Amino acid sequence: MARALQLTEQLMAEPSVTPSDGRCQALIAARLQPLGFSCETLVSGPDDFRVTNLWAIRRSAHPNAPTLVFAGHTDVVPTGPLENWSSDPFVPTHRDGKYSLYCAVIVKRVDAQTRAKTSLNDLLRD
Repeated sequence: MARALQLTEQLMAEPSVTPSDGRCQALIAARLQPLGFSCETLVSGPDDFRVTNLWAIRRSAHPNAPTLVFAGHTDVVPTGPLENWSSDPFVPTHRDGKYSLYCAVIVKRVDAQTRAKTSLNDLLRD
């Protein structure tokens, strides 16, 4: 299985319902840090409803080279009653060659970001 797909399925399997991130940001940071990214967790919101965002930055050793920053959250809106789902929304489910609807947005986002990071990693080599 491709590494991007493995990461996608790991992220999909984490119950990251707002305000919890599950372990999603730690999984993403573990993938980015070996690529030279410095990762930081930013906490915001009122004391009784704290949410986290991942801030990942990669600076070049060259002064005129670009700096790359990824920022974002990994929590999702509540699923609603589980009995309304045909499968657990946090279990990667394949139907007719596609992921279940709840996970499809995550798959597209992670796939796009992973492809961008892989391509940009070549551009940002020191």
